[in-house]
Amino acid sequence: LREALLVVGYLYSSGIGIDQDLYDQVRNEDIGFFELPDTEKQKNELKNEASFLGCSRLGNDITAKKADWREQSDLSPPHPGRKRSDSLYHMV
Repeated sequence: LREALLVVGYLYSSGIGIDQDLYDQVRNEDIGFFELPDTEKQKNELKNEASFLGCSRLGNDITAKKADWREQSDLSPPHPGRKRSDSLYHMV
């Protein structure tokens, strides 16, 4: 997983038991989010969040020293956010 995420830049998971209705609901919400004007999406930018959750602008992420030409949104179930005193990659 570490290699896929830190070197390749992504991974694909399948057969992990997510209910199809929940998957469809999250997918539809995410599609709706990307249809919003940029000014609305930027309110949830990763750089404004201590949790590493939010969205990234087109071309804003770098993988293998190259700009990623995609927008993305990082989601998670509710959990306490990272405190500024936590290590950079602290996960709950």
